[in-house]
Amino acid sequence: MNVEFHGDVDDIATWLRRLDAFVLPSDHEGTPLALIEALATGLPCVATDVGGVRNLLGDAGLLVARRNPTAIAYAVERLVNEPHLRLQLRDDAIARAGRFSLDQQAIPFLEMYQRLAA
Repeated sequence: MNVEFHGDVDDIATWLRRLDAFVLPSDHEGTPLALIEALATGLPCVATDVGGVRNLLGDAGLLVARRNPTAIAYAVERLVNEPHLRLQLRDDAIARAGRFSLDQQAIPFLEMYQRLAA
């Protein structure tokens, strides 16, 4: 597996679809949109347990301790060596990302505001 670092990317969805996995090695996060985008494209994800990552990822990826490069490397190694795990995480990622779609997140707020304004 090769690791490449890219700067800004214009068409993130197309770019993500070319990847084999997504790693979010953050030390601090709120609700990382990058993780939601990776899940939506079905990428197997490895992410550190910070901020809202645990809630976003659920069982759809591999959660590791922050500031632990050995744990990140082990999780990536699992993705390389366990094809069945990659496939399961892909399916789980797509399903999980649906929880964060526009319909699931914004529409309920819009409906609430409409009720309050009525």
